[in-house]
Amino acid sequence: MNSAIAQQLYESSLAMLAMAGPILVVAALIGFFMALFQAATQIQDQTLPQILKMVVIAAMVVLGGAMLAGPMVRYTENLFINFPRMIG
Repeated sequence: MNSAIAQQLYESSLAMLAMAGPILVVAALIGFFMALFQAATQIQDQTLPQILKMVVIAAMVVLGGAMLAGPMVRYTENLFINFPRMIG
């Protein structure tokens, strides 16, 4: 593996983290606070946090999808620009 491929792997990891990170953090926070709410009220419904997570994540993707996809678009453009250097 040469340094160009290693650099591309590093950049792809950062782009993936920038795209999925905010969604995963919000899903984890919703799960945590819903667990606290369910423990405090003794609600034992398992679908409540799942539905709330799906709705909030869908809203995040719809409202902030372009912003979240920005790092992946830049990475893809960079990958295609540097492709001849990587294979040759």
